[in-house]
Amino acid sequence: MDVHRFCLLLHGHDVDRRLRRPLSDDARHKVFTFVWIIIGIVVVFSALASTIDSIIIHPITKGGRNLISKVFPQTPVDLNGDGTVDYMAPRAAWIYYLKNLAPLFTLVIVVQLACAGIFLAFEDWNYGDAVWHCLVTATTVGYGDMSIATDGGKWWAIFHIITSVSLLGDLISTVEELRGDRKELLAKVEQLNRTLDKALLEQLMACAIKMRPDLERDGLGLTELEFVLAMLIELEIVEWGKVLPFIAKFRSLDVDGTGRLGQADLDMSVNSPGVRKAPNLNVSSRSLSYKGGLGKSAKVVPTSS
Repeated sequence: MDVHRFCLLLHGHDVDRRLRRPLSDDARHKVFTFVWIIIGIVVVFSALASTIDSIIIHPITKGGRNLISKVFPQTPVDLNGDGTVDYMAPRAAWIYYLKNLAPLFTLVIVVQLACAGIFLAFEDWNYGDAVWHCLVTATTVGYGDMSIATDGGKWWAIFHIITSVSLLGDLISTVEELRGDRKELLAKVEQLNRTLDKALLEQLMACAIKMRPDLERDGLGLTELEFVLAMLIELEIVEWGKVLPFIAKFRSLDVDGTGRLGQADLDMSVNSPGVRKAPNLNVSSRSLSYKGGLGKSAKVVPTSS
């Protein structure tokens, strides 16, 4: 159809009665098949692939990674010398990817070689051709140069396609996941090893002020939790859009205006609904001193008069 005829058709002109004929049986079959292909991929196949991944792929690859980690352990790092491991030093890139991808890549190869052997029980192929067929099918290329003739081979092909494409999808998603995790880990290590300087302090303070702009600060600097949250935001581990709603939620629940949530807020909400006290904007009153090391219960240290 040329452009002129197409424009006439858009304006309602009866250009060609053949264009208004109902779909033929063949066309209806094609439309029906296309719809079910979409449904099969989006609904059925995704569910099957997820099941195979959780039952077979993930346990095997996780076990392989754990085994490699035991043979080639990472170097622990203690930042403050208290005897606890704060993080594990990242390995070189080639070791990192080899350790995390080797189990899954090995599983992919083993599955293809095993499936090729099973195809030999149904089809009149040699092993090389069977391996070629499995690899081409697993990569979703499917040249079509080898046809499956037996019913048994067709049933086995269904299992092989589902398993192989699930493995391929998991391999691709794992590579992307590993890239993101390594980038985040390197940024985290860089910040953990960074010494306190004016630029870092101003950067974190600006982030803290953005979080709580109305507070009257005592000039003593960041609180512990402000530092942690500001660091997470700077590293893009936590997004502003996910932090701000919870700050707003905290303020809506802080009905006694003390800057902390406790039994007093609960009592006021129950006994005097709708009543709110003016907020305490002094940041120093919102900080807790603690006694003991990390991981221990925080205790308020009484101040002397």
